[in-house]
Amino acid sequence: MTDWPTVSLTGVLVLITGYYAWQNKRMADQNTRMVEELRLQRAEMRQQLAEMRRQTQLGFYRPRLAVLRGVRRALGYVFRDGNVSGEVLSDLLRATSEKEFLFSSDLCEYLDEIYRKSVKAYTLHKQLEDVPVGDRRTRLVNQESELLGWILEQPAVLREKFKPYLSVEAAQAEGG
Repeated sequence: MTDWPTVSLTGVLVLITGYYAWQNKRMADQNTRMVEELRLQRAEMRQQLAEMRRQTQLGFYRPRLAVLRGVRRALGYVFRDGNVSGEVLSDLLRATSEKEFLFSSDLCEYLDEIYRKSVKAYTLHKQLEDVPVGDRRTRLVNQESELLGWILEQPAVLREKFKPYLSVEAAQAEGG
């Protein structure tokens, strides 16, 4: 004889176990879809971050180029006039006033060196106006000539120093 309560209880347990197995399978599938969605979102966010970095680098391009052009323009006056004038000093100050926000400390120090040597050449040139011909004047002229020689070499050096900051290809490679 069959024990119907046990058979029916076993059937109910099989149904409940099947229901739980179906729910677990459904939740596992849902988790798999969510994990895949998160992977896609992560990849998309990585691309967005790379694009943001690239845009940031490209956003620095114009202000950095303006500094380079300003310094080159100031040095152009030295080429034209053969001495450092007050106009050169004011152009250098204007061109480099925000350098700390755009460049590394190495380039900032280099730009400061250009300014310091330009001030020294300007000062020497002004001193020459009141010094009569003689040994002191010769020393001052030699010092000024040495500084002017250094200043006149800087346009070629500037290109190399600024190249890492103005290379669009490097900014794009760095970002993506």
